[in-house]
Amino acid sequence: EALITEMRQKGVCTGILAAQSYNQMHWSADPEETGYKKHGFIGTEAHKASRSTWSGREHQSEGLRFDGFDGGIDVLGGDWQNAIYRISIGKSGGPGTVTAAPTSNGTWQQYDNIDMCGQGDVQIIGDWKRTHSIDDLKLIVEQSGYSAFTVSNGQPSFGHAALKSFPFLLTKERCKPISTCCHHPCTIYIYTPPGSVCEQVAPEATAPSFSFSGWGGYNARLNGEYVAEAGQSVGGRPVFSHIHHEGVGAGHNWCRMWHAHGAWRIGHVSWVYGDNALAVAYCKSDVRHPREIGAGGKWMQHKGTGAGRDYGKSE
Repeated sequence: EALITEMRQKGVCTGILAAQSYNQMHWSADPEETGYKKHGFIGTEAHKASRSTWSGREHQSEGLRFDGFDGGIDVLGGDWQNAIYRISIGKSGGPGTVTAAPTSNGTWQQYDNIDMCGQGDVQIIGDWKRTHSIDDLKLIVEQSGYSAFTVSNGQPSFGHAALKSFPFLLTKERCKPISTCCHHPCTIYIYTPPGSVCEQVAPEATAPSFSFSGWGGYNARLNGEYVAEAGQSVGGRPVFSHIHHEGVGAGHNWCRMWHAHGAWRIGHVSWVYGDNALAVAYCKSDVRHPREIGAGGKWMQHKGTGAGRDYGKSE
């Protein structure tokens, strides 16, 4: 009754009811509410309902019904689990409805042997098959607001699941073939949240490549061609990749150039959408493309001595 009263006061026709820990009911008169996903969101999937310490059992088929409403509540969440229902007020004196809210209105797509290799990793689940299923990984992504996850699908194999998050809508066009990065067969599962519109990556929007020279010693590896990554940008400026053939990391697709915190930065691919203040080298400038920096640009570099000892943030 409290939820219905709030819905009428706000002038809305639908609200959200979350059944948790057997004896707790939480609600919101905001039809777009998603806060319930923070606590063990199971939708109304009965097999995922855990045991309640209050009742000592799982609640998978309760058959709760309400006067004046069609439908009802069958699944109750266990401890720190939310089983979700959408409550609708009837129109023109007709009955209201209680309907099970789906786990997700978003969509999933899976692709083999392309990846965002080393990029956007926010959670790594080691030996994931011992404790999780693919559906479990999808649920974590949906609950946490992540973008995708990658798992092995061949040899050489890897045992972890890499959950990824990006500040843009991830599409297959942004991914790279594994032949250009890790060379490990994999499957990437990409999640598109409800209401999102997938952008098309236009080839003509790719920024021109350029060559960089003048680096010596340990950082001579930074010399060479930098190629714009199709569809990838930070702060409206392109991201460039660079594969070098000398020094630490030679032959591997780890090196990127991007603009962040008022400077063009060179560093590891994982920093681009992570801690992007890190850099092996950087130049303070607001130009739209690195080739516009010119001879007057002052590049600062970390005088590296080895992997893991060749980057920083401050001058």
